[in-house]
Amino acid sequence: MAHKHCAVAYPSAVVAVAATFIGWGAVTGHWSGPHVAASSLLFWVLACAASNLLPAPVTSDVEVTMAGPVDIAVAYLFPAPVAAAVVLVGSFTEWELRREVRVSHAAFNRAQLALATAAAASFLHHRALGLGGIVLGIVAYNALNVVLVAAAQCFWYGTPLRQTLHRIVSPWPSFLGSYLVLGFLGIIFAKVYATLGYWAVAPFLVPLLFARYALRHSKQLEQSERERAALADRVIDERERERARIAGDMHDLVLQRLAAVQIQADNIGSAIQTGHLEQAGAIAATVKEQVAGAIGDIRTAIADLRRSALDGADLPATLQRYARAFQAETAIEVRLDVTTVEPGEIPLAVAMLLYECTQEAMTNVVRHAEASHVDVHLRRLGDSVELRVRDDGRGPSSNGHNGLHLGLTLTKDKVALVGGGAWFEGLEEGGAQVVVRIPVRSSDA
Repeated sequence: MAHKHCAVAYPSAVVAVAATFIGWGAVTGHWSGPHVAASSLLFWVLACAASNLLPAPVTSDVEVTMAGPVDIAVAYLFPAPVAAAVVLVGSFTEWELRREVRVSHAAFNRAQLALATAAAASFLHHRALGLGGIVLGIVAYNALNVVLVAAAQCFWYGTPLRQTLHRIVSPWPSFLGSYLVLGFLGIIFAKVYATLGYWAVAPFLVPLLFARYALRHSKQLEQSERERAALADRVIDERERERARIAGDMHDLVLQRLAAVQIQADNIGSAIQTGHLEQAGAIAATVKEQVAGAIGDIRTAIADLRRSALDGADLPATLQRYARAFQAETAIEVRLDVTTVEPGEIPLAVAMLLYECTQEAMTNVVRHAEASHVDVHLRRLGDSVELRVRDDGRGPSSNGHNGLHLGLTLTKDKVALVGGGAWFEGLEEGGAQVVVRIPVRSSDA
């Protein structure tokens, strides 16, 4: 119970001390004077907010903010109570904007930064101390910040104070060196501001925008590479499964029939040797039927493989052949429009992908749509080629499906890798359609 009381009382006390100190500054006249102009205060409040909301990348996994240097600059330029108020108001965080932090925690964070800034200002304004005052101010800012945060971790989460302090400052030479450098950067920032005015933001905060853009672009490239690798694994796995299926079909449909024919051939030989010619004739007729069945199975397998092949780069002719076979097998009428695309106009790689998209879309129609008609349109749209497969079936809402099925999902990923897009959508008049658009460079055609 005492621990819970401390967890509430401690941040409240820090907030109260910060508010009292700022109020004391207002009463004692620290807010008067030309160096505390409203425009200057607004500038530094915005600088504090920007420094917190625009973390600078150190590595692809580590980011730091410029909040420390900006706070030191504020401490150098303003009296301690004013500096504390500026930091208190300007210390926004992404967690606050996303409402991912409690109000009490956010208030404590702002208050402890304000007190740390005030501690730095108390040393920095002793100009007679020279460089020693600057070092003491930077050390005071970071030391008070570390102690207040470590104590909060102790009260909120029960983490031992010593362990928390060790985790924050370890290794301490690196911690001390890095924060001294950042602190002196803040002093330079303040001096440049005193010379250039508001233009000082350019050399200090604008680079953060470019750094964040570079990091974001780098992360996007890394994510793209991971997606490519994952998709390659999925494609390889799909091919292996297809090979296993073909091998299984050949074993079940062909080898078993041929094995039976071999047995029957032995039976024919035995019947002839024993003089049972009529029995041998009957067995021969059975063998003939089995051979005919095996031939039919092989032809079917060859037709399936042939159906998966593209006739060179002639996608229109391949789609026409596929449409005829699909209609004959499913009794679903196929209306094909490929008249705007010339043979060989589409690069082979794009043609193969579009053909695969067509197969997946048509398979989707057979399995889920319960359609009687399918319209397939292939056309060029400037620097892209578009495929539309539209059916008059139940539509996605009727069968409880609101997106791409598994086969289409993999195809969609493949299309995305070449900079295209694929969509599955229901139609107001009923049915659904798959739309695929893939860019085609003129140098590829």
